[in-house]
Amino acid sequence: PEAVETLPTIIKNKSYNIKPMSVEEAAMQMDLLDKDFFVFTNASSGNINVLHKRNDGNFGLIEPIK
Repeated sequence: PEAVETLPTIIKNKSYNIKPMSVEEAAMQMDLLDKDFFVFTNASSGNINVLHKRNDGNFGLIEPIK
């Protein structure tokens, strides 16, 4: 029998209001909301960033390069 490959399905779509803030403010918001990640506009660069909790308990910051 031939295996049928299935692609993952997007089961939830969520919109975010991304406000300009510092990385420190984003970390506080993420903690207050008890989330594993937080999407925000970095006030110093004007770019959209993603802050996420790492398995070691620290935070990681994803910044796009234009």
